[in-house]
Amino acid sequence: MKKEFKKEVESSFSYSFETDREGLYTISVKASCKPGWRNKWWLWFKGKLEDILDLHLDDEDLRVEIDNIKFRKPKNRQGLFNSPAAFSGTKTLGKTKTVVFLIYLTKGSHTIKFIPDGSPYLESVEIKKLDNPQKFIAYLNTQAENENYYSWYTFALVDLPLKTLFIIAQAGVKEDEKDDDDLKILINGELQKNPQNRHKHSYFCGFTLKGRQETFSKTLNLPKATHYIELFADKTPVLKKVEIDFGTPSEQAQAKVVWDKTNLRRESNTTSDILAQLSQSDVVVALEKAIKGERPKNKPFYSPVKDPFNIKESIAGG
Repeated sequence: MKKEFKKEVESSFSYSFETDREGLYTISVKASCKPGWRNKWWLWFKGKLEDILDLHLDDEDLRVEIDNIKFRKPKNRQGLFNSPAAFSGTKTLGKTKTVVFLIYLTKGSHTIKFIPDGSPYLESVEIKKLDNPQKFIAYLNTQAENENYYSWYTFALVDLPLKTLFIIAQAGVKEDEKDDDDLKILINGELQKNPQNRHKHSYFCGFTLKGRQETFSKTLNLPKATHYIELFADKTPVLKKVEIDFGTPSEQAQAKVVWDKTNLRRESNTTSDILAQLSQSDVVVALEKAIKGERPKNKPFYSPVKDPFNIKESIAGG
C-alpha cells in the first residue's frame, strides 16, 4: 500500500494502517528538508561536533516513530532528529531522502507518527510485506540528485540481525573531468572504506570506476538489534541494487515451547491481546530479548515428589 502525502508537515500527526498478516515488512518514507544557514564543510566533522552543528543550525528536520518505537543514533541514547533514520536539512541539503524501515509487524493496527522541526516536506509512505523473511532485495536503478554529499538513503533494520550486505552501484566522471560521482557507505556509523587509499572515503568512486558498476559485499554477522545502513551521494551516482541477508532461521535466536499450551501476545505482558496459542515443542524465532508469558492452568509448575531418594521419581518430577 502507498500513501501520497505531498505536503509540508508543520505539526506532529499520525498515520494509521492495517496489516492482514504478521511478518516482516518494509516501510519506505520519502521526505525532504531545507537546510538553514550552514556551510557544507560540516561533512568533514565527526562525533560531537557534528551533533552540535546539526542541533543548532536553523534547518528543517523530520523524525518518525513506528508503533511508539523511537530511532536514535547508533550507540547513543540521544539524538533523535540527527539519527540516520531521521531527515535533517543539514544532511539532506534540500534533496529527497528515502528511509526504508525493515520491521516485523503483527496482524492488526499500526501507527506511524511524524514529528517535525520547522516545515519539512513529506512526499510518501509505502508499506510492503516481504515474501522472504530471510532476505531483502531491492532493484532500484535510481539516480541521485546533483548535490555535494547529501544523505540519500537509509536502511533501518529494526530489531533484526544483519548477516551480509550487497550493494551494486555505478559512478562516473563528469564531462569536464574535474569532478566525479561518489557514493559513501556507513554501517552503524562506521565508514566502509574504498580499498584504494586515495579515495578511501567513498567506496564507489567515479574517478576509479569511470562509469562502470561495482559491487560492495561484506559479511557482518551482527546480532539482532537496530542497525543502520546509510548511503551519502555526491553528484549523480546510480544505485542499482541493495540486498540484505538476515540469516536463516537456524542462525537466528529461537525459542521452543515447553508447556502444553502457551499464549503468544501482542506485547511482553500478560494483559495484552492474545495473537495465537502455541503447543508444546513448537519452535519460533524469538523477536524479543525477554518474553513474559502466562502459565497454563492445565499443568502444575512442578510434580510433587513423594520419595526424594528415588532418582527416577526425582527426575520425572522436575
